[in-house]
Amino acid sequence: MWRDILKDSKQVSRTMGSIDWENEEIPEQDDDDCLKWVRELRDLTRLFRSTVLSDPTIREGKDIKFFDKIGNVPNEIVCKVIQHIKDNPDNYYSENDWHEIKGTDYGYIFQHYYGDGHQGYIMIGKSWNDSPIKVGFDTHYSQPYYNHLSGSNAIHSNPEYLGDRLRDNLRSQAVKINAHMQKIWPNAKQYNYM
Repeated sequence: MWRDILKDSKQVSRTMGSIDWENEEIPEQDDDDCLKWVRELRDLTRLFRSTVLSDPTIREGKDIKFFDKIGNVPNEIVCKVIQHIKDNPDNYYSENDWHEIKGTDYGYIFQHYYGDGHQGYIMIGKSWNDSPIKVGFDTHYSQPYYNHLSGSNAIHSNPEYLGDRLRDNLRSQAVKINAHMQKIWPNAKQYNYM
């Protein structure tokens, strides 16, 4: 038994020794991986979520919703969705607009809004109710951010203010999400109230 183990290890050593590690190519990730954009939005949303929820008064699911679902949608479909968004830069994307992708059974909602609310998400699927991809966040008013900001508006100070570090962190993350959305839709507005 020991002889077999030693014999196998010598064979492995010979094989490993014959690999030219200096010239070995590592395959590059496919540039056509459109799901990468969705995964990056998910990662940014996770950081944003942890910062927003550092305020114990925020009720997830009531004050703000976070979406973190990346299910089985072909990369080809995600590429078509992203291309459709890029090809329609003047479109106003609202949470109620389901856009169908011609020649497929799929559609999407792309939501980026800053005003009385703050949304940044994408849904891709065969319908509202059948969307294997739903990533981002949604709140219909800016209250979830108040305690992260020095004042709930420019006139009054906020006695519940959580501090400059959290404010700066929240602002930084919001700007990163905005920049990420602008990669496919340049009209994404800056979150300037933070």
